[in-house]
Amino acid sequence: MKIPAMFLSLLILLSFMPILDPANAEPTISIETSQTIYHYGEFLSITINVSEITGDLATIYIIDSSQKKKHSLKTSNFPKNFFVSINTSF
Repeated sequence: MKIPAMFLSLLILLSFMPILDPANAEPTISIETSQTIYHYGEFLSITINVSEITGDLATIYIIDSSQKKKHSLKTSNFPKNFFVSINTSF
C-alpha cells in the first residue's frame, strides 16, 4: 500500500512542476503575412502574435526594398493595451 501511495504523491508533485517555474518562459513574437511577395497596389495583410504585452510601443515599418516606387517610410505605433486585435491597411 505504501508503494502506490508514494507513486501517486510523486505523480501529483510532477504535475505541479511546470506551474512552479515560470521564470524560464521567454517572450515570443511571430509575424505572418498572407503572401510572401507583394506587388505595388496589393493589400498588405500582417498578423503579429506576441506572448507577452509589455509597456513598450510597437513600431511597424513598411519599406519598399526594391526601391522601384518612391514613397515615404510609413510607420504605425501601437501603445500597450490599445488593441487586442488590429485590422489595418497601409
